[in-house]
Amino acid sequence: MQIRVAKSKDELEGIYRFRYEVYVEEMARALIEADPDTLRIVDPLDATGIQIYAENKGEVIGVCRLNLLRDTELPRHLAEGLQLGRFEPWLPHHCSYSSRLMVRRTERGAAIAALLIRSMYTITRERSMQFHFLYCREQLLRFYERTGCRRYAPAFVDHNGTTGIPVVGVLEDVDYLMEIGSALGRIGREFHNRPEAANWFQETIINPQQIRATASRRIVRMTSLPKDLQAEP
Repeated sequence: MQIRVAKSKDELEGIYRFRYEVYVEEMARALIEADPDTLRIVDPLDATGIQIYAENKGEVIGVCRLNLLRDTELPRHLAEGLQLGRFEPWLPHHCSYSSRLMVRRTERGAAIAALLIRSMYTITRERSMQFHFLYCREQLLRFYERTGCRRYAPAFVDHNGTTGIPVVGVLEDVDYLMEIGSALGRIGREFHNRPEAANWFQETIINPQQIRATASRRIVRMTSLPKDLQAEP
């Protein structure tokens, strides 16, 4: 099994068809972007997205998409739901957004989601990102918290009617990642880490009492998606 960044048209087509397979055929979700004629799911964020996928014996078994906000303008409803305006000092050059993380049903116990997230984290660090945004269903919140993401805003309903909870990763806050036992902490140690973004986040976004509560949680290492779930919004 290998983690790759899609470069060719064939690789991208395989990812778009895989999305349809998981969202529509496996999960029976009705998405505006799903095309029943081509059996693909494509949306405008794909034009600037970095497409990462897991491959095994020539087959796609997991995917995710990363957008650097310096190259991407998020739809208004999404920017508002994520409350990006609160992070204005860091926009757009030091912020990223991910979506379309999903794993084939038969592969959910193989830690593929964790490997895809590690690849995304490495890319964001190489591109000098400071904050990484996404939103997830409530059932996946604990999974993302284990990776190092933190909740900072109320849930919102997206254009497909999915209720999602915004979370953010403070990418250079390696002390926090190590404290909660996230595997991303070890990767983060390989980069130069500055305290400015973490300090700003704690002082401006997160209530100090919430920080203490988060830090006191039981350490649980990132492994795989919950067994009853295989995709985020």
